[in-house]
Amino acid sequence: MTGTGFIGSYVVHELLNRGDEVVFYGFYENVKAVSNVVGDLSRVKQVKGDVLDQESLVKAVKDNGAEAIIHTAAVLIAGARENPLNAVKVNVLGTATVLEAARLSDAKRVVYTSSGNVYTMLNPYVKYAPPPSGLVKEDDSMIPGSVYGTTKLASELLGMNYHHLYGVDFAALRLPTVYGGWLGTMGLASVIRDMCRAALKDEPLSVEEYRSEWLHVKDAAQACVLAVHAKNLASRVYNIGTGVVNSLREVHEVLRSELRKPLDNIAIKDVQRPTRYPTDISRARDELGFSPKFDIKSGTLDVLAWARENLA
Repeated sequence: MTGTGFIGSYVVHELLNRGDEVVFYGFYENVKAVSNVVGDLSRVKQVKGDVLDQESLVKAVKDNGAEAIIHTAAVLIAGARENPLNAVKVNVLGTATVLEAARLSDAKRVVYTSSGNVYTMLNPYVKYAPPPSGLVKEDDSMIPGSVYGTTKLASELLGMNYHHLYGVDFAALRLPTVYGGWLGTMGLASVIRDMCRAALKDEPLSVEEYRSEWLHVKDAAQACVLAVHAKNLASRVYNIGTGVVNSLREVHEVLRSELRKPLDNIAIKDVQRPTRYPTDISRARDELGFSPKFDIKSGTLDVLAWARENLA
């Protein structure tokens, strides 16, 4: 699999728990964070390499007899905003390199971690008509409002091309905002971890309110592993989430109730954002067997337990 970051590390942990052999392809910029999730890294074959290096990636796939690739390596939202050209290179050309490696090898299944940012609902520059059912389905309007979202949609379309033209068994998982315990940097998803740390240490913290379909990273990893092992995929794109939109104020209330203190040190500021609607995850449930194990309460408490062990 590609990517040695937040989601990728949890995917590797899940694969190892199933007894799968794993090749971890990428750069290990934060070995401590990876090993905190994966455990003993000697259980994993580690190949250092750039996702843009086709020769190196193809060699890694062929030399290790990889049967599938889970592609998580990417420049995230903030990085794409700061350096859009680099995001296009890494996210789009990187996906093309992964798809080409699959085409040239026996690793015909490619599972790609896409994003809900492909949907028009998150585009602040375009008028969006809410879905009649209240749930966003996979065929809902897609006009990304960010470079990051555009790179994710472009990568999905490339995956479709490689599937139809070259027989690559491609599946894209559209993830919402993923959160969880992680010792490294993780963009917007760090806010729940940071709230847990501030709650435990009574440190001042100011965050901006964000209503999203918060998905625990362990559920994201579960979805990736289900997709890579699924037989005869009926679809190519799947919403992965909880089907529920939650706010950071709800997270604050979970922490306040659990710790039995007011947590006045954590300030939540209101900001104007596009309205986020929950996604319809029925396709993933029916075809992949995906069912999220965490809601916002149990997920927050899981991160709090992790923070007690690692950050307190």
